[in-house]
Amino acid sequence: MPKALTKRNFSIVLFWVISWTFLSNLFILYRFVGLNWAEEIFVLSSKEWYILFAQTTFIGLTGGLLFGLLDSYINHKNYLHRIPFGLIILLKSFGYFFIAIVVLFPGFYFAAILNQYSSQEAFKRAFDFYSSSYFIVLMGYLLVHMILLNFIRHVSEKFGPGNLIRLFFGRYYKPVEERRIFMFLDLKSSTEYAERLGHIRYSQLIQDCFIDITPVIENYEAQIYQYAGDEVILSWKCDSSGVYKNVVLLYFDFREKIRHRGDYYLNKYGFLPEFKAGINAGIITVAEVGVKKKEIAYHGDAINTTSRIQEQCNLHNQMLLCSEYFVNELSKSNHFRTIFIDEFVPRGKRIPVRIYSVEPPSNLPEQDSNAVLGL
Repeated sequence: MPKALTKRNFSIVLFWVISWTFLSNLFILYRFVGLNWAEEIFVLSSKEWYILFAQTTFIGLTGGLLFGLLDSYINHKNYLHRIPFGLIILLKSFGYFFIAIVVLFPGFYFAAILNQYSSQEAFKRAFDFYSSSYFIVLMGYLLVHMILLNFIRHVSEKFGPGNLIRLFFGRYYKPVEERRIFMFLDLKSSTEYAERLGHIRYSQLIQDCFIDITPVIENYEAQIYQYAGDEVILSWKCDSSGVYKNVVLLYFDFREKIRHRGDYYLNKYGFLPEFKAGINAGIITVAEVGVKKKEIAYHGDAINTTSRIQEQCNLHNQMLLCSEYFVNELSKSNHFRTIFIDEFVPRGKRIPVRIYSVEPPSNLPEQDSNAVLGL
């Protein structure tokens, strides 16, 4: 399973548990309540209804937990990142479908035990289920909904974690103010690399780098706001003091991951890519924009200033620069040494911005579990 129980992994597990439990009980209502009008066809006593719903709830909870953990693991490892979107949905749906067939067995065994059958009889009844017409109907229902759930999961990934629900309920239909942290992470010497590699291989380099950063992004609870060429814009909501530490740890953790895969990059591209980053925090406006293609957009001085800070990296020969506001919040964690670099006036502004470099702690772990959990 994933190395850390991040909020993202928890939300994936919760999605599958709720969905499976709901759809399991919905099947029972659809399959049996509709037949209950004809007493000569099908009648269940109160006890039998209790056992039936207990059985489906058990299957929903155990199956949802199993598929949630499995989906979190696949999501964390990026095993399917080079497979087309539609094929990912089909592969996962049919794979989960066959696993579900096995998961159903303990559910029917559990129901037989509740019906006061002996362990041996319960085992036989559970096996008999697989040769019944009920099994065929259930499998058709299960396959359709497995495809539907995987489709919803991956469409949600395309919008960004939680954004599909926010769009659905119109959370940002009217602009809302939020306090957020932004990181502009950009490939250093990108023009030189593009000329050396050519467009195709340069694009492959960007793909590899963004694949490597994805699990790091999830570990430190960042949200991907935009990919812009060779740059990725990350965002965090300022909902705890620990989030400021997570921002800086993400950068150093990503840098270490690139170094650990140095042989791969050197053999394939002939150099080790480096990324420069600018970090800032402040109040911005969040709004739903677009008609045919909707997305959630951030507007405000905080995000514009972050871009200008990142541009200062080349000027001062620095890989990571932060605003004074961010550094003041970061200093509360007592983990990092910050150094004042300079102050500059961003284009279109009159008030200068003081910028600082940040040095990693000498004992930086491969992954700070407390930081991952936002503690």
